[in-house]
Amino acid sequence: MQVCLLRHCVACDFGSFQAGEPGIVTLRGYYVPTLGPLDCHNYVGANQNFCSNRVSGVKPARFMSGKEDTNLTTDEDFPQNDRRASTRQIIGEQPPVGQSGANGVPGGRPTAFIVSDRTGLTAEAMAHSLLTQFPTLDFHKETFTFVDTQEKARAIVERCLAIQQRDKRSPLVFLTIVEDTIRREFISANIDVFDLFATFIGPMEERLGMESSHKVGRSHGVSDVKAYISRIAAVHFALQTDDGLDTDYYGQADLIITGVSRCGKTPASLYLSLHYGLNVSNYPLTDHELLQSELPAALAAHKDKLFGLTIDPNRLLQIRQERYKGASYSDIDTCQREIAQAENLFRKHKLPVLNTTRMSVEEIGAMIVHRIKSPGRLATL
Repeated sequence: MQVCLLRHCVACDFGSFQAGEPGIVTLRGYYVPTLGPLDCHNYVGANQNFCSNRVSGVKPARFMSGKEDTNLTTDEDFPQNDRRASTRQIIGEQPPVGQSGANGVPGGRPTAFIVSDRTGLTAEAMAHSLLTQFPTLDFHKETFTFVDTQEKARAIVERCLAIQQRDKRSPLVFLTIVEDTIRREFISANIDVFDLFATFIGPMEERLGMESSHKVGRSHGVSDVKAYISRIAAVHFALQTDDGLDTDYYGQADLIITGVSRCGKTPASLYLSLHYGLNVSNYPLTDHELLQSELPAALAAHKDKLFGLTIDPNRLLQIRQERYKGASYSDIDTCQREIAQAENLFRKHKLPVLNTTRMSVEEIGAMIVHRIKSPGRLATL
């Protein structure tokens, strides 16, 4: 396995890239599927240069071959979600079905199981949307991916029955499984199942007058190879031009996101590249640039591609203190000043701006696309 870090300033942003695993790239805890193993040197550079502005106590990882670096660091400013649990199973890190990281669920929390015969992305998205309609309940959620045999299904059913006996109520099981024999393992058990496919497929078959394909993995498979390759190329572009790197490539960008440090630029860039296939760069505004009240030269040349992100100073303070508590970078006066200067800069140059304070990365991405989707900008979306 080859492991390296991007050319990031370890005092600012840190990312990691893994090649050699079955198509997994990690960037600050976000897992991105790739077409296949990639060349680390595309991102580390021939000289493996790291910014000299290093944080005391942080050891930068270096490019290696044949072993993993236990000192890899990822950005913890943006909370991990349940997607990571299902991704771990793909790369062989998730515990086998039937085992749990904790002995029981404390406080009688209701349990929700998300079960899929493929990646689980569809089931996770639907379950999340539904469960958020019950904000007073703190659900314990677990995702089971690639449940493609009856044996795997029975093991999950046994867990459900054990939890039902313990808690006197069944877990809510959100199901996206195509194969009827596997689905029946859940449907026939005395547990609460929400079959997300059956809810829609049956009525759709009746209305359309034809049977569905009943094939696994259609929604997240590579049905359009050209479009898939384009999306992966966009992810590479976002990584290569992350955090103000390689500004010479801004001419190839569809969009350049800018804002103060830690306002959500990188997650938004990566999301837009992966889900929309856009070439998205991001550029952090430094103290010097904010004081100048003018766009940096790298941005001024591409003003028509710029999109500004802002955030509430108190939320920015919270994010920065999680990692750099005690530094002037993470005090409220600095946060308030930087936000005010950045917003003045955006107004002066009439840039589109989005406040990310209470938004998830998915909402940020969708809002940006909605704002820029016009006859003059990215009309092909």
